[in-house]
Amino acid sequence: MFAIFRRGRRCWLILMAAASFLLAFTESDDVFRKYRIRYADEIFSKIADPLEATRAYYRALEQIQLPTEANFDRLKRLEGDIEDILSAQDREKYKTLPTHTARAKFILYFWRREDVTPATEINERLIEHYQRLAFVRKAFPAFNKRGYDDRGAIYVKYGPPDDRILTPESGYYHAMETWAYYKFGKPITFDFIEKGDGYRLAMRFDEGVKVGDQLSRWQAIGELLDRRKDLSTTWLAMRSAWDQYQYEPISMQRKLMLLDQVISEQCERILVAQKQLPITTTDIFKDEKPLPFTARAAWFRDSQLQHAFLLYYSVQRKDILNADEARLRCRAAIKWPDQRLITSAVDSIAVPLANGSGAEVISGGWQFHVGPGSYILALELDNPAGPQYSSKTFIAETGPTNVQTLQISSVVFASRIDSVETVIPGSIVRKGLRILPIAVSELPANRAVYLYFELYNLQVDGKNESFFEMEYTVERTDEGGIAGFFRTINPFAAKKDRISLKEVRREKGAIRPVYFRFDFQNLLAGQYTLTVRAKDNYANIVRERQVKFKLL
Repeated sequence: MFAIFRRGRRCWLILMAAASFLLAFTESDDVFRKYRIRYADEIFSKIADPLEATRAYYRALEQIQLPTEANFDRLKRLEGDIEDILSAQDREKYKTLPTHTARAKFILYFWRREDVTPATEINERLIEHYQRLAFVRKAFPAFNKRGYDDRGAIYVKYGPPDDRILTPESGYYHAMETWAYYKFGKPITFDFIEKGDGYRLAMRFDEGVKVGDQLSRWQAIGELLDRRKDLSTTWLAMRSAWDQYQYEPISMQRKLMLLDQVISEQCERILVAQKQLPITTTDIFKDEKPLPFTARAAWFRDSQLQHAFLLYYSVQRKDILNADEARLRCRAAIKWPDQRLITSAVDSIAVPLANGSGAEVISGGWQFHVGPGSYILALELDNPAGPQYSSKTFIAETGPTNVQTLQISSVVFASRIDSVETVIPGSIVRKGLRILPIAVSELPANRAVYLYFELYNLQVDGKNESFFEMEYTVERTDEGGIAGFFRTINPFAAKKDRISLKEVRREKGAIRPVYFRFDFQNLLAGQYTLTVRAKDNYANIVRERQVKFKLL
């Protein structure tokens, strides 16, 4: 028994030593220790490089997933850091998480999800948030767990106000502040009143009035309204009511009662407007306009265990501000479902000079090679000359890997497909072909358009030859009205609303790239559906894919 105890004790000591070594190894690169940080906002003040600051924060969140006493305290502080910008849904989800590790992972995922530049490694929104936190803890300090008062909470949510009215304390009212934001389409205001324990958000501005006698109260409300009447029509309406009742031949009690009704009505409107605001906003792109573009993701298979995603975009030249001086910066990335970055790509494209056609399209794309699974694809376009910026993300999955019969990849529209000689900007190389994909959903009828797709698992004969049929059907889907009726009864109509083409092929191999050139000039303008149907004649199996587009 004693020998067993000694062996057990020895094992326990070995385990303790291993745990101590692991903890020491983990803490050797501990972000909090390395930079002597207590609160996470210090990361972004002590590390000047935005990329390194982002990496350090993510590394800190990965490190605190280890459940130690120090990490429990750190996680509590990080919870407080995001308390004011969590949605109700996120709050409920966070409450249900059973472990320290799960909660740390949630915060890590939250910040990756909130990244406003998803195709870059720098998380500007994270940096902006902690810069706001650092500011409010100095400017609006309070003795509570978050370290700032209600002014700080609004600042953390929406950034600095566009207008700020300060009213110092007097014998008539407490110290007060009214903040106004104009970036929401209409003026939104917040009132804060200081009552000894910091500034608190008030439902009504007149909560700050001290005096009790009617005449003094009337004068105090009038002064407060006069200083704020230019903030919005709501404040102007309250001040106008004060002016109206000021000269009414009624008692002061009656004046206060009538004015109180107006104040109640207008302050209720303010509260309703506040509740309609988003949980939080960013000022990162406040000086940049959107850059309209279309983007698509296509799936191809390189092998049973290797796949490819094609992420491509198109932007109309007419939508590019200052196009003659513009050079588009394009960034793409592929991420895991938890928003961790796998790989990214960057490109820069000069906007060509106008040719007078009015329908110029700038296109480009990237190819990412991945294993089977689900991914997030992110794409950003930036026009510094505009300035303009926009981004898009996709949830994408590779096709099934265990299917042994015919499969069709995604179908891609392209403005050009030819043999690979030189790789031109924005082109993709697949199966010995150079493809310039276009993501536009509106196609000009006077220009040829190519289709590209791939067939997999074709059955082959003894000579390794496949035998298959292809059918392409382009059919209008928005037909209707009297014009459509007359076209159906007029066999001599010059324009059509349907094309159907077939071809039979014998090719080498079970995997075949297929491309086809379409001429739409005989089709009517409208919404169309393209159906690509493939039949493996040896296996007698049919598969199809559909793409919707609009013909101009």
